[in-house]
Formats: sequence, structure tokens, C-alpha cells
Amino acid sequence: MDEQYEHADPVTGELPEPPEPEGPEEPDESPDPFDRLLGLVESHDGALGELQESVKWLLDQFTDDGEQKFKPVLWSWRYVTGENREKLWEHLSDYIAWINRRYFSTDHSRYILPCWYRHGVVVEELTGMWAAWWEAMYNHRSPTSAYADYHRRFFWPGLEVIDRHLKGCRDARKGHQEMSPVDLSPDPDMEQIIAGDVADHPDVDRTHTL
Repeated sequence: MDEQYEHADPVTGELPEPPEPEGPEEPDESPDPFDRLLGLVESHDGALGELQESVKWLLDQFTDDGEQKFKPVLWSWRYVTGENREKLWEHLSDYIAWINRRYFSTDHSRYILPCWYRHGVVVEELTGMWAAWWEAMYNHRSPTSAYADYHRRFFWPGLEVIDRHLKGCRDARKGHQEMSPVDLSPDPDMEQIIAGDVADHPDVDRTHTL
């Protein structure tokens, strides 16, 4: 018997349908894992860059032996020098000029006097106000209460302090008034008292240090 009849239907004698020829294999449509990873990296390039900067900043806060380093902020008048000091003066001057234009263009009883830079305590108060303003006005993606908080906690209370320190110059109506110098040298007994205080409080736990 022919081989083709071996698989015929025994009742009808019909042959089964021949199998369809197999075509070429369908290509795997799933993306290559490496390509997916590369696309993910590219899409997050900006975020990764920011993360890298954050990690670098964190590493900069510690010495090679793992101890934390403390760096003064760039708006600390006690430590800032050179070009950064010049930029701080520029930022503060621009901030104060804007305050006078924005808040006191028609109210000369509260504006910040032009001699503000001659008064150290006023410079420090204004620097704190400027830092609070900067924090409230930058790096927010949506509205917050930070600006209202700046006015309520720093701006208006700070102006009251500044007014007290500039009162002599404002009342004189002749511009800046030099104050008589005061002897601010340390008390001669200060070093001895501090040494005794340190001796009375010896180290117990040196895990945390300044």
C-alpha cells in the first residue's frame, strides 16, 4: 500500500489535509534588555546628573577618615572672603533696593536708610532676611506658604529690629550718625573662667565634636 493511503480515513477514504508549510520564525518583538536599560538611563539623564551632584556634595562633607567636615555658608559675614564677599554685597544691595521700591515707595517712614551698610548689626539682620526670602522664592515647583511665612516670621519683625538700630540716623534727618566707640575687649577674667568651666566638664563621649 502506498504510504499516502496509510493515513486515509478508513470510512470515507479521504486523505487528511496536508500540513501547512512552516514559515520563517517570527522575530522576537520584546526589546533587548540592554536597549531598555539604555533608554531608561537616557530618559533620566537629568535626574541622574542631579543625583551625582548630591552624592558629590555629601562626600565633600566628610574627610578621608570619615569625619564630618563643617563648611560655613557663603552668606556668613564672619567667614566669607574675596569674590564671594563681593557677590554677597551685590545680592544684599539689590535686595534692599528692591524692598525700598516695592514696599516703601510712598511710605518714607519705614524705608531702609542708605547708611544701612555702615551698621554691622543691620547688615546681619538684613542678611538673615535676604536668606529667608531666597529660601521662600527659589526651587519650588508649586505655590507654597513659604512666602507668607517669610513676611510673618522674618520680614516685618526684622524691619522693627532694623528701625530701632537706625532710629538715631532717621531722627537726625542729616544722614548717617557715627556712634561713639565702645570698648568691646574681652573681660580680663574671661579666659580663666572658661578654663575652669571646661575643667569641670571633662569629655565623656567624643563621638560628637564641633
